[in-house]
Amino acid sequence: MKNSNSTTSIQIPFTNTGNLLAQAGTLAFASTFTNTGGSLTAAGGNFSFSGGLNVGTGTLGGTGTITGNVTAGGLVSPGNSPGQLTIAGNLTLLNTSTTLFELGGTTQGTGYDFLNVTGTAALDGTLQLKFVNNFASTVQPTDTFTLLTAASRTGTFTNLPTSGLRLFTTDGLGSFEVSFSSTSLSLANFVPVPEPSTWALLITGTLLVVVQLRRRCHP
Repeated sequence: MKNSNSTTSIQIPFTNTGNLLAQAGTLAFASTFTNTGGSLTAAGGNFSFSGGLNVGTGTLGGTGTITGNVTAGGLVSPGNSPGQLTIAGNLTLLNTSTTLFELGGTTQGTGYDFLNVTGTAALDGTLQLKFVNNFASTVQPTDTFTLLTAASRTGTFTNLPTSGLRLFTTDGLGSFEVSFSSTSLSLANFVPVPEPSTWALLITGTLLVVVQLRRRCHP
């Protein structure tokens, strides 16, 4: 759905089973909003929910602002490859949710996805990382990424129950160390996975060393 630069207000109960797209302005729901497997994407525009938003098992993503408390049990994917999504309220991720961040550069909100929560971010579910724009070929071990900030953070992810654990990108090209603070989620210390040719050289080198040692031990 495309809006003008003003606010379009829907005053009656609304049920979404399809795809809602806000490209400009604000689409405001002043009555109850029910999402039944549908998706909501802020594509430069904004959403506002006077009674809060329960995404259910649907999808929430894009670049823009969601005003109201948000509960999500499906896919949460901030940014439009990449971008920044702001939750003006609290965010509660359920254990069925998947939160996906795309990494395409080192600038927050434009180079890589950023989720800004003005209230409390209650984390749960699964965290996923994905390289875009061929960034895997240029990312450095010294690069750091703050993926989420909030006024306060509670909880962690099912696949990352504590700080200091490593998470591989979905393409398996490398892993990051994930850290939680009282107000943020961040990545650091990227370690790439060697290419098959590199593994072959390492294995060949190891075999040569073994052969040389055997020859010395058994002249």
